Amino acid sequence: MIPQPIRRALLLSVTSALVATSGSSLASSTSSANVGDELRAGDQTRIQALIGSTGCMELRGLSDSEVQGYQIIESYRGGNSTEERGRERWREGETKRFDFRNSAIMVLSGSVEITEINRSGGGCPDRLGLRVG
Repeated sequence: MIPQPIRRALLLSVTSALVATSGSSLASSTSSANVGDELRAGDQTRIQALIGSTGCMELRGLSDSEVQGYQIIESYRGGNSTEERGRERWREGETKRFDFRNSAIMVLSGSVEITEINRSGGGCPDRLGLRVG
């Protein structure tokens, strides 16, 4: 097993690399997440609310799962960086909603299904700490 500080650094560097890579779904100006998408361990997707708004997303655990949230910080000089935010566990069959702005999520273990995306008018819990930004 990889020690936690090294594992965290690896996950963040992978996410940062994907955000900075031209053409990746995380680097695009539109959200790559869609209702009905199934995300498995290692999968990640960018979620972006409408400008000036907070969105709301719901995930359903297809198995016992853990999801990590990342805040995407866009630089005025070009390029992006990410900041690791909250982490949440889902049990199989459990649904949870959370707010987001310009963010990404990565499934660390298990699998989840996206059951709702509302790109404006959040009002969901800030479970993954993605409301900022």
